[in-house]
Amino acid sequence: MAYSDTPGKSLRDHYLQTLGIVQYTSRDHCDTETVEVPLDSVQEQQQPYTSQTKSIIDKIDVESSSEKQRQLPQSAGVVSTTADQLELTFALWQPSDEILIATLVDSELPDSQQNKLLNNILLAIDKTVTSLPQLEAINWPPHSHIQGGEQEAREFLSTLIDARISAVAVKTLLLLGESTAHWLLPCEETVSLEKGVYPLSATATALVVHSLPEMLANPQCKRVAWSTICRYLSSRHNQ
Repeated sequence: MAYSDTPGKSLRDHYLQTLGIVQYTSRDHCDTETVEVPLDSVQEQQQPYTSQTKSIIDKIDVESSSEKQRQLPQSAGVVSTTADQLELTFALWQPSDEILIATLVDSELPDSQQNKLLNNILLAIDKTVTSLPQLEAINWPPHSHIQGGEQEAREFLSTLIDARISAVAVKTLLLLGESTAHWLLPCEETVSLEKGVYPLSATATALVVHSLPEMLANPQCKRVAWSTICRYLSSRHNQ
């Protein structure tokens, strides 16, 4: 593996350096630290998405669209070429300091229908955030000289997510799909859509719901997502 050129440093230290993170600390000290992610490991969506807002997830009327879906590079998605090499792409949105959204994507970025659905989910969580920002595409491996299997990918992704959460005191990490949660939740967690709510720290919580394609294909999945969000908001209100 190419990270062997940094003797004496852990994988985590190497990935922090790869991500361009100048300083990193736990969430308890996030008010004094800054995080920078290099441009060469982030691919931004070319056109921002702005939706018309609606308030009830279960009654979304998704309009059909003839717009062609934007294509990711051929290496995007999940490609297991060998037992020791993976290629993954995640779409990330950060609509506010308190909310971070992530989903594992295949060959195409979320289309207009999926973006509209996600915007309504966002409104259900925080009505003050009325539109999605541009997404970021995060790749594993982040550079051609870094390779590895599941352990290395998890270490890199957990480093990135922890740094993002700590940088601006994210309170809600919304994970779309079991596959997304599999990679981004701590490895000791057993992912369950029925559970849906996973405390990450004293201040941050992960919400795991079905993927956008699953919710569009099956209204029952939207109802499960709505139930998870309601339980989360209720618990947060009672704190």
